[in-house]
Amino acid sequence: MSTQGPELWMLGAAAVGLVALSSRGRRPSAPRGTRPMPPDTDHGHHGGDSPSSRPRPPVPDGDVEFGAYVFPPPRAPKDWDRMRTLAAVAERETGMHNLYSFLLAAARTESGGRSSAMNTATDAKPAFSLFCRDQNFARRYAQNPWRPSTCTPQAAGAARWAYSGGWFQIMPATALATADKRAHTHDPARVFDPPFAVAYAVDLAARIARNYGARTWGDVRAGWALPRWARPEAVSEGKTRNQERFRRSAAALRSFGVAPNIDQLPVKTAGYPGFTHVLHALLATEGRTRLSDAPPLLGSGEPEVPLAGRFITAPWRFPDLFVDPLPETPATAAA
Repeated sequence: MSTQGPELWMLGAAAVGLVALSSRGRRPSAPRGTRPMPPDTDHGHHGGDSPSSRPRPPVPDGDVEFGAYVFPPPRAPKDWDRMRTLAAVAERETGMHNLYSFLLAAARTESGGRSSAMNTATDAKPAFSLFCRDQNFARRYAQNPWRPSTCTPQAAGAARWAYSGGWFQIMPATALATADKRAHTHDPARVFDPPFAVAYAVDLAARIARNYGARTWGDVRAGWALPRWARPEAVSEGKTRNQERFRRSAAALRSFGVAPNIDQLPVKTAGYPGFTHVLHALLATEGRTRLSDAPPLLGSGEPEVPLAGRFITAPWRFPDLFVDPLPETPATAAA
């Protein structure tokens, strides 16, 4: 199976399947070994039109993007069908080949495919500490409606910033630090909202690749845990363990069209159109222009492969990934 992007298969059936995304019934599963495709598939994706030349998706109204999201999130079932559709759209819109495989493998490693996954056991304190840094609390998120009045754990609203969460277990202060600044006023709980989670993850992957010189998706995945690991020349036991887990997750999802050698495949971000474009494309895929359009929490099947070795948060996680490269310090090296 090609690893260059979502295959062009059964376009009519895929369109029907996407209509079901906002229905109350269970969404139909795609045939095993294939990837779901959104409507209006770009036949020139593999070396054709650039993202900037494609029609821009409709911009949803402010309510759906900037409104509040339920917090804490209700327990959600695994929904691989929805993730596969969103990941396919993300790859198509960005032109980042093999992004689909990266997103699925990363989500399996981080959350086991559950969008409501939330780690407060080990990440509450570092996540809130990250939010309270001057460049976040006093500047980047100064106008965020969900910013607590004081940076203390007891402050009203502080809990919204104190965890890693969602499909990709990203800390809110990292997720909302998008390069185009669009997410600076999002509700931090949007990390649990699947289209937002995918858009945040894509932007984070692009920032890691651009700021730390990652050459492969394995480098990007390692940089997710510790920025300096994204550098191709970085060698450490922690980076090795990180990439081994990533490979195991990719192998477990082969029936979903995930490239088992995703860690070795090159990452290219030249065509990345930015966070806002990707988010609006993902929301449009689900027909979401109002808060009431959010699809219900529905589950679906997953590959018949045990989730052996799955973990929610790596003990060496370092979340401090911003738009600009971070200087190497003893604190980051020891994280």
